Amino acid sequence: MRLLNLIAIPHPTGNRIDLQWINPSPERYPDVHILRSHNTHPTLVAGQLPTTLTIGTVTTAIILTLDSQFITHLNHRSLSTALRAVFGQQQIVFSPASIIQVQIPGARWQIVDINQSYLLIKEANQLNVYPGSSTFSDRQALQGETVYYYTLIPANQNDYQWDWHNQVTAVATAPYQFDGRMYELLPALYHRYDTVLAPTELAHLLTPTEQQWGQLRRFLAISGSQLDWLYSLATTLLDLLNLEQVDGRLLPLLADWIGWQTNYRQQLGIDHQRNEIRRAPYWYQTIGTLPTGNATLRRLFGWENRFWDNQIKELFHNVALSNRPEQLNFWALTRLTDTWSPLNRPLSLDFAYEGRAAAAAIPLENDQQEWWLFYHTEKRDGWEIWYKTLLTLTLPLEPFTAQLDQAVISIEFQNQLAERGWLLSDTAQIEIQTLGNTWWLIDPAAGEIYFIQNETLQLVLYHWTPSQPLNHTRRIDQHPTTGYCQTQLWVWWESYDPLTQHWRIDYLTRADVEGNWSSRQTFTANPANKLDEPQRRQPWLAVTADKQSFWLFWLEKLPEKSSWQLQYQLVNSPIELTVIPEPAVELFPDSGLLADLFAITLSNSLWVFWAHRRSDNHFEIVYRILTAGIWGERQTIVTPTLGYDAREPAVQILANGE
Repeated sequence: MRLLNLIAIPHPTGNRIDLQWINPSPERYPDVHILRSHNTHPTLVAGQLPTTLTIGTVTTAIILTLDSQFITHLNHRSLSTALRAVFGQQQIVFSPASIIQVQIPGARWQIVDINQSYLLIKEANQLNVYPGSSTFSDRQALQGETVYYYTLIPANQNDYQWDWHNQVTAVATAPYQFDGRMYELLPALYHRYDTVLAPTELAHLLTPTEQQWGQLRRFLAISGSQLDWLYSLATTLLDLLNLEQVDGRLLPLLADWIGWQTNYRQQLGIDHQRNEIRRAPYWYQTIGTLPTGNATLRRLFGWENRFWDNQIKELFHNVALSNRPEQLNFWALTRLTDTWSPLNRPLSLDFAYEGRAAAAAIPLENDQQEWWLFYHTEKRDGWEIWYKTLLTLTLPLEPFTAQLDQAVISIEFQNQLAERGWLLSDTAQIEIQTLGNTWWLIDPAAGEIYFIQNETLQLVLYHWTPSQPLNHTRRIDQHPTTGYCQTQLWVWWESYDPLTQHWRIDYLTRADVEGNWSSRQTFTANPANKLDEPQRRQPWLAVTADKQSFWLFWLEKLPEKSSWQLQYQLVNSPIELTVIPEPAVELFPDSGLLADLFAITLSNSLWVFWAHRRSDNHFEIVYRILTAGIWGERQTIVTPTLGYDAREPAVQILANGE
């Protein structure tokens, strides 16, 4: 789980670092463990917290509990008088500028005020209120001008959620007492009449020494602490060339200085980058044979005085390419009135070497839909299932159309996005694609991109959320398929265990109201010993037209057989959330390799498409139709041309049902 808005700031008083973050799921992972180290970010050791590096734990506790009667007002973004009164009993007062952001209708809300925010989560029949942000002050005698590395790990008892995004770095400053030095430089006359002490009601905010300071002395302390802070940061510049002390965020600059390519894999850590830079000169001396070979050739063949120069390429870049297959990334186009949007930036930098994404739509209020995109990608030297969601926001044409044509982002426009939960930074800018019709809203600091389009007398904003992992395991998870059935979003995928070399199919469900993922389930009839069951892989989900059941297809390999066979079953009651494989109604015999399955349902039939390898080793697209419980013969729909393969079919139902 990724914490939001994680920052670490050195305190002006010195020898202290303050951390602040937002816990997006306090109901699931209330505890946040803080780990600190000196040279690199600390991590879990064998899945457990290292006790020597753990400096504290912050628990996001429930502030108060509300009745479910406020749900209607919260869904309408209304901060009612009764709700203000309940918060007022806890000494929490909201200003008139406070707003309510609806994160999940009927389930999650956030109240955002000028200097405070609170998260409201529906749990059972009540609303629990959590603080919007959490803080931790590291006061354990930190050494000045020293870089400290922090890792925050959300947890629920022994369930630790490690994410490399939950890492932050800060420099501890030192108190040089510049305020006292400036005070001592003043003539004694100023000291004699500096007798106005701090008010009694503010005495508890000061130390016993500060309580004896006069008004002038306290005034100099304001600027003096900032001078201490600036002097400490300037002193740290003396360590820019010291590999042991320099801030790890500056190591790539040192590497570029000597032409070394930095390895950004997070599991290696910053200490690995330090060691690479330290050893880089010795590596250059060892493998730097190209200049020597070049000079030898020029000397042997008499090319010293020629106007051209010979070039030598290393063998690795010409031959050893099998270890570096092509990486496939997701790109996206938006269909405009009669054309497509420009292809100027990728949708995600996550990559894979094969496979395709699966998408499903969840119906929302006012005939709106929320699209979910699932795919597999390589993370942490393994394969995981990740997903993105496509959110929309509808606005009136005026006055925003005229402002967008002038590349102006007004305050009213920012407020509209803030109510949707989209906060823009100062670097946001408008790119005009077509005047009065299409625009890009790009926010480089936040790493967010929005597409804006004029649709039927209204403006519609499209925004893909950042990629998130569906789960983390040591298994290899690939080829997801998804569908929306009986108010549940279903996600299925194949999972491979490298230790047992066994394939299986797992799945998760998500309720469209509560918005919580279920626990990971395995498609098996014997949960106690899954290895005794046949191996299963490459699932495909086809939801029926009424969205009350779905067809499930998969490849199955029996222990006594060596070939994979296509099987299927109709799941009529998925509301139980546990699906058990039934005996196969029918096998699809296929003499060649079966790949790229795609199934889709009409009102009275089921169509199954796949890629079939022929005797000449080329693929063709074939299909079968199930009507009234009877399967038709296999038919060919696409025959490959000479020397080419036909692969990966995709089908869409038209508005007329064809």
